[in-house]
Amino acid sequence: MDLTHRSWVVDLPDDFDLHMAEIANNVVLGQPIGKKLRWMASHKLKSLEIQKLGAVATANIYNAGVIAPLSQFKLGVVSNASLDVLAPLLIGTALAHGIALTVEFAPFDQASQIASDGKHPFYKAELDAILYAPFWQGMMLAPEQQSVETAEASIAHICDRITFEVNGIASHSGVPLIVQTLCNPGHNNLGSIDRVLSFGVENIICTANQTLVELSQKDSNILLDFHALASQVGTDRLFSSRDWYWAKQPFAKEHAFCYLDQICRLLGAMRGKSRRVLILDLDNTLWGGVIGDDGLNGISIGHGSIKGEAHLALQQVVKSLKNRGVLIAVCSKNEEITARKPFQKHPDMVLHENDFSLFVANWKDKASNIKMIAKTLNLGLDAMVFMDDNPVERAQVRQELPEVAVPELEKDPSNYADILMKAGYFESVSFTEADVARADQYAANAKRIELQTKAGDLTDFLRSLNMQAQVSEFATVDRKRITQLINKSNQFNLTTTRCTENQIDEYAEQAEVGSFDFRLKDKFGDNGLISVIICVDGESYKPGDSWLIDTWVMSCRVLGRTMERTCLDVVVKRARAERKQFLLGKYVPSDRNMIVADLYRELGFTKLREDLGNAQIWRLALDNYEPFDSMISIDFTP
Repeated sequence: MDLTHRSWVVDLPDDFDLHMAEIANNVVLGQPIGKKLRWMASHKLKSLEIQKLGAVATANIYNAGVIAPLSQFKLGVVSNASLDVLAPLLIGTALAHGIALTVEFAPFDQASQIASDGKHPFYKAELDAILYAPFWQGMMLAPEQQSVETAEASIAHICDRITFEVNGIASHSGVPLIVQTLCNPGHNNLGSIDRVLSFGVENIICTANQTLVELSQKDSNILLDFHALASQVGTDRLFSSRDWYWAKQPFAKEHAFCYLDQICRLLGAMRGKSRRVLILDLDNTLWGGVIGDDGLNGISIGHGSIKGEAHLALQQVVKSLKNRGVLIAVCSKNEEITARKPFQKHPDMVLHENDFSLFVANWKDKASNIKMIAKTLNLGLDAMVFMDDNPVERAQVRQELPEVAVPELEKDPSNYADILMKAGYFESVSFTEADVARADQYAANAKRIELQTKAGDLTDFLRSLNMQAQVSEFATVDRKRITQLINKSNQFNLTTTRCTENQIDEYAEQAEVGSFDFRLKDKFGDNGLISVIICVDGESYKPGDSWLIDTWVMSCRVLGRTMERTCLDVVVKRARAERKQFLLGKYVPSDRNMIVADLYRELGFTKLREDLGNAQIWRLALDNYEPFDSMISIDFTP
C-alpha cells in the first residue's frame, strides 16, 4: 500500500475555491471556521491547497472564537536539516488533526549550542513542544573508519552527543521533546553484513536509535519513529540526494507529506484529538458474505479462503486496537439476533460480543445509529471512525456526519487491515494500564445507561450503583494517567489547561498547591481515574485566604452521576483544613466545554468578574458550606 497515495482518503467534493469562499465569508461574520478547515484538510488536496488552508488558520490563529474548535499549538523545531521550507505545508497538514499550528525553527544544525545555552533566544518562543529531528545525512557516521576501535569510539561519540542535546534542550525548555529516530541511508558499504559489523552504517544507526528511543521515554518526551516510517515508504523514494546536497533538504518533494503527517498525528494525540471509537459494519466488512442470507456456514472468515483470511486479518487488528483502549462498536443493518450469531457460534471469529462497547443492529440509517452511539458513549462525533464496505453507506455518513472519519475501502478486503493501521486515526503518545481498561469501562457504562432507562427515577438509579470514590493527592503511580486525562479532556475541562508530566510532579511537591485525583467504582466495575483538580494560591480579600481551582477535568463517561459534587466536597474539606476561607473557580469558555458553563453556579458559587479572554472568576464562601448528598461514598488518602 502506498502511504503517499493514501487510498483511504477521498477527493474533496465540489470546488476547492467555493469552500474557501465560504470560509472567508465566515471569517468576516466572526463565525467559527475550525471544523470546516479540518474537514477540508482531511481530503486529498494538492500541496498548494493545503498551504492555502494553513494560511487561513495562521491569519486567524489568535482569534479563538473563529479558529474553534482547533487547538492552538506552538512547535519548536531543532534539526540538522533545512526543514523551514516545509513550514507552510506542515501548518496545513496539522489542520486535519485538529491543530492550529505555529512553528518556530531553531538556527540550522545548532542543537548542541541550544542544549548548552539556557538563555538561547530559541527558548523565548513559549513553545508547547520541541521536535528534535536529526537526519543521518548531517551526522558524522564515519563509515570509512573500518576498525572496531574507531567504530566504537564513533558510536560512543554520537550517542553521547545525542544524549547531551536531548537532555539539555528538555531541561532548558521545560516542554516535551518529540525525539525522532534516524532512518538508514538506503544503501550500505558492506552488503548484508553492514548491520553485523561494528563499523557498518546500519549498525551505527541501530545503536544511535536505541539511545534515541530510551531518551524518548524520559519525563514527558515522545517518540517519533521516523525509522519505521521510512521503512514503510521506502528510503529511495522518501529522500532526495540532490535536494540534500543543494539545500540540506532531505525529502523528495512528492513524499515529504508522509513525514509531516506523522508529526501532526503526534501533535493531535498530545491535544487529545486522536479518534477513540471504531464503529464497524458486519457483512462483507468483518466477514465475507451476508449472515442473514448465507447463514453461519456460508460466511467467509478464517483460514482456507483468500477473502476469509483478509477478514480475519482485519478482526485481528481490531482486537489489538481494543486491547490498547480503543472502543469498538457495531453498526449494522441486520436483525440483532442474526447479527450476534457469528460472534457466539462461529469457531474462527477473533472478535466476540464482549469486545464491543455497543452493539447496534437494526434497520435504521447508519448516520442516525452513529449519532446514538456517540451520545450513549458521551463522546463527540469527531472521536468516531466508521468502517463499511458499502460505498452508499460511507457516502451517507460522510454527508450527514462530516466530523466522523470514514476511510474509503475497495471491494477487495485484502487492504482493510492495512488501511485501518496506516491511516493513523488512533495515534497515541503514551500507554497506561488505564488505556487497557477503557473499552471495558465504556461497555459497563452502556449497561448503566440501559439500567437507568429501565429504572426511570434517576435518584433510585444512582443509589443502586453503589458508587465509591477513591481520592488521593497525585499518587506517583498515576501521574502519567493524570497528565493524559488533563491533555485529552475537552468537554468537562473548566480552563482547557494542558500540563506535562514534569509539571504534575512539581504540583505534587508544592505544599501550597492542592492536587487531587479521583477514581470511581460501582457495581458494574472500576471506572479508573476519572477526575483531576489542581488548586493554587488565590486571593479573595487577603493573601493566602483562598484556593483557586486552576484545573478541573473529568472524564465524560461519568457525567450525570453527581461526581462533581463529590469532588467539590473533598476540595472544600481539604481547603478548610488548610484554613482557607474561600474557594475560587475559574472558567474559560471554549467551543467544546459549554457543558460546564453553569457548573460553578449550580455548585453554589457567586460570579465575581469576567477577565480578558472571557475568563470568569467565581467564589464560594466556605464557612457555611454544606456537603451535597451525592450518593457516592468517599475514601480519601492524603
